Amino acid sequence: MLFLSLPSLVVHRLDAWSPLVPPDWWVEAYYRRKRGDAPRKTSVVDDAPSFADFAEYAYRYPAPLRRASDAEAGYRTSRRCKLCGQGFETIRDLRLHHADEHPDEPLDCPKPSTHDPEVIKAYMSESRVEIICLVEGEDSIMSTCVRGLHSYQAPPMDAWDDFAQSDIAWDAAFAPCVTRLPNGSCQVDFDALHDLVDVRDAHPPPPVS
Repeated sequence: MLFLSLPSLVVHRLDAWSPLVPPDWWVEAYYRRKRGDAPRKTSVVDDAPSFADFAEYAYRYPAPLRRASDAEAGYRTSRRCKLCGQGFETIRDLRLHHADEHPDEPLDCPKPSTHDPEVIKAYMSESRVEIICLVEGEDSIMSTCVRGLHSYQAPPMDAWDDFAQSDIAWDAAFAPCVTRLPNGSCQVDFDALHDLVDVRDAHPPPPVS
């Protein structure tokens, strides 16, 4: 639930089912282009033993969309032991099981989706990703349904750092525009509502493994 009278922060997790995270075959093709290697004849999806095995840890059409939090909350399995077939919610559970039950066998575990910012930005630019945000609420005074629609398009690869020209800002946050007054009420500076600040100096990105 959003209180639209004040700025709100909405978080989208970049997991294997997020439409903003490139699929494994695209990531491999991206690094092959950077290295100057020839394109691969088969996709990494073809290496999965079965459709069900692949769909447990990543998206593949026409499987239903899932989220990593479903498995972390214990609602479904996301990893399966290839030696005994037992299912587990997280990679950590699979590794603990493998160390206890199959210590002499190598652990074959799918690689997690990459979260390298440069790879994600290249994927969004080349795929011309457009994020559409739809907010629907009820006007308590008029008792009517109110909708707001806005779209954000990924910029070209060389325009990501230009906050003024890009609909989507990377490594940026909204400038503070809400202050608390001595009497306890909140004051909103609407002139600063859309201002952005660069957060890379205050929060350097972690190294990409």
